[in-house]
Formats: sequence, structure tokens, C-alpha cells
Amino acid sequence: MKKFRDLYIYLNSYDIDQLIKYLTDNCTNNWSRAYEREKNAVLLEEKTYCFEHTTGDGLEAAGLILFQKDHNTWFVSNIVPAEKGQLSVDEYNQILVDFFEKIVQPAIKNTPVTTEITTDQEFIENLIGNDAAALLNQFAVYANKFTVTSHPVDRKKWFDFILSVNSKGVKLDPNFLSMSLIEKGWSKEAVDKLVTEYEFADALLNYTKGQ
Repeated sequence: MKKFRDLYIYLNSYDIDQLIKYLTDNCTNNWSRAYEREKNAVLLEEKTYCFEHTTGDGLEAAGLILFQKDHNTWFVSNIVPAEKGQLSVDEYNQILVDFFEKIVQPAIKNTPVTTEITTDQEFIENLIGNDAAALLNQFAVYANKFTVTSHPVDRKKWFDFILSVNSKGVKLDPNFLSMSLIEKGWSKEAVDKLVTEYEFADALLNYTKGQ
């Protein structure tokens, strides 16, 4: 499943103001420093640096915000569209990668600064564990996609999956579960029913545990 990527910048004792100067100096073509956005952030008593991307290179117009996570780490906290209501995952990630490759990488050459950019893929195994993922796969592959959980055997497989995830205390995003099932060949109608069942069962189990 595709997800929004994150970009982390580790200063390693390097001066943030000097780094921002280098980033600003590297802004050419469709990138520029967004000083007005930074003024608004100052009013909120938040230390941020902002950059803007304009159209013309195939990417959307948007504002990019660098925010401090801790004394050593800065990260892109958000990319906000300038001409549309919302960026798709691909649009967001393309702008982030463009900023990373054209602005950040050249700026950190010959400095101790290091970076980390996360993958655009999220695997359900990483969130719920291999055992729970195997239970989901067993249900998704062998259950009747028309009767969904009507058959006792299929219902047991589904309940086993729900119990496994809940026992780990994992908060499984309904959209993530939905996409995982659709990728395994389930119809949207069936998936909507399953996700509703999952959310109800998970909430009920948490209630019985006083959560």
C-alpha cells in the first residue's frame, strides 16, 4: 500500500541557519524560499522554515514546511497544495523527492548533515506482525468472496484475525485494511462490510478490556 513519505534531516552539530542558507541558495527554477509563510509561523511561536514549489515542471504548486523535531532533527512536517484542495499520495511524494534531490542533497555536500527519506510503501506485516498478516491472508484467499463471513469456517478465520490484531494493541487504519483486502481481489462492497465488522469488533473487544 502506498503511503506519504517522510524526510528527516539530521544536523549532527551543524548550524541550522547555515544549512537553511545553503538550501535557499539552491532554490532555482520552480523552488523558492517562502518568507511570508515563515512570518505566520513566527506569530505562532513555532520555529519553521518554508519553501514553495511552483508549476512548470510537471509537479503541483505547493508549500513545504520544515519543522524541528528535536535539537538534532528537522523534518518535512507537511506539503500543502497551493492551487487544489488536496494532494494525492503520488503528488505529495513527487514534490518531496524533488525537494530532496534538487535542494537538500546538493546543500549537505561537505557537511556532517545526514538525511533519511522513507519508502512510499507500507506493508501490513510491519504493522500487525507476520502471524496476524498470515491470518488475514488465509481468510482473504480461502473465504467465499460472495457470502463474506456467512459460512462458519470463514467467520472463524475472520474472527481469528481480529483477535490476533486486537491482542497486540495495534491500531489498524481502516483504510489500510480496506486497501489490503482490495489488493487481494475483494470487491469494495464486501470490503466495506468487513471493515465495518472489524471496527465494531475491535471497539467491543477494547470495551471489554476497559479501554
